[in-house]
Amino acid sequence: MKDVPLDMSTKEYNLGQIAAAYDMARAVNAVQMRRVDAIRALVQGHNIDESNSAIFIDAMRALFDGRVYKMALGLEAVAYCVDRITESDGIDGRRRALAAYLANIEYYERNEERRTGRSRIRREHRALYRRLIEVGGRGSADLDGVVDVDSEVSETSGTRQNAPWSRDELILALDLYMRHRAAPPAKDAPEIQELSDVLNNLGAVLGQRTSGTYRNENGVYMKLMNFRRLDPQYTADGKKGLSRGNKDEAFVWSEFAGNPVRLAEVAQFIRANVTKHANDSDLAGPEEPSIEEAEEGRVATRVHRYRERDRRLVEKVKSQALKKHGRLFCVACNFDFSKQYGDAGAGIIDVHHTKPVHTMQPGEKTKVSDLVLLCSNCHRVVHSRRKWLTVEELRSALRE
Repeated sequence: MKDVPLDMSTKEYNLGQIAAAYDMARAVNAVQMRRVDAIRALVQGHNIDESNSAIFIDAMRALFDGRVYKMALGLEAVAYCVDRITESDGIDGRRRALAAYLANIEYYERNEERRTGRSRIRREHRALYRRLIEVGGRGSADLDGVVDVDSEVSETSGTRQNAPWSRDELILALDLYMRHRAAPPAKDAPEIQELSDVLNNLGAVLGQRTSGTYRNENGVYMKLMNFRRLDPQYTADGKKGLSRGNKDEAFVWSEFAGNPVRLAEVAQFIRANVTKHANDSDLAGPEEPSIEEAEEGRVATRVHRYRERDRRLVEKVKSQALKKHGRLFCVACNFDFSKQYGDAGAGIIDVHHTKPVHTMQPGEKTKVSDLVLLCSNCHRVVHSRRKWLTVEELRSALRE
């Protein structure tokens, strides 16, 4: 069926017609009626033209099943359908329907040309979605069990519009959550908008922002609600929080929630580097397969590697080692490339940054004393697990 402009086909129908269309769509979905017969019944018995009868049937069935649909339903039809689905299928059915609805909104936002009045219609559908996301339509802000924008919609539509939340993004979201733990900001609060802006800038710096809906205010708010399911202060009286989300949320919670000072320190480090690298590509590019991401996230990992590769510093630390020892060797295993390979190995050695970069103050520069020489094997082992090994831990591993 040809796609139709958002909200341009079914908005003129009254509640009685919408209810009839819902019942017909249910009957078709339950294989109690053929689609063609349902369409004919709506045309002949309820004064709905054939094209819109087909849209009602197909779009509502997609809402039942949680499938993306590329056709239009009016605001009243969507609201009616979601509430009826909740009555019959419970919160799981509501979750599926809202996932399909959001995917439909975003489909039109991505693909439909902007026409007169269309941006207003999009805002109205976004506003309706925000209202419907409240559990059971009761206005509760707890959102227990309701769809997570970033993870659920992509699974439903079969494509992932945005990348999964990175550890950096989760750290920033947790930092905001912990600063407002007793009463998280509302969806339209300035704090939510500010974090959305920061996350979009972070996505650009890391080269992973993919769309105009990347980390929007609704997604940011929902992510804060994800953390509620992990918060013992919130779940103590039986509440659940938003049940589905990124698998890394539990790790970030366990690593940082009990240490607010470290959390704030790392969050500030990420924010500072987003600002610092906003106009360059120093932190962009693909991941290094041999380097496990640091506990503090992708920004810390890339800043760490960027500083290790500073040619000026690398030459300084090598020169200092040659002046002091007369050779370049691994401080962990004592391997010397020149001794092993002769002239072919001359000057070959890795440089490792020993100071956690997130602890460095804004503007603080890497010193030669922060760097040590490691062979490529030992350097790879240091970065082979999420909690990077210290040089002393590496030496201990070699002694065992």
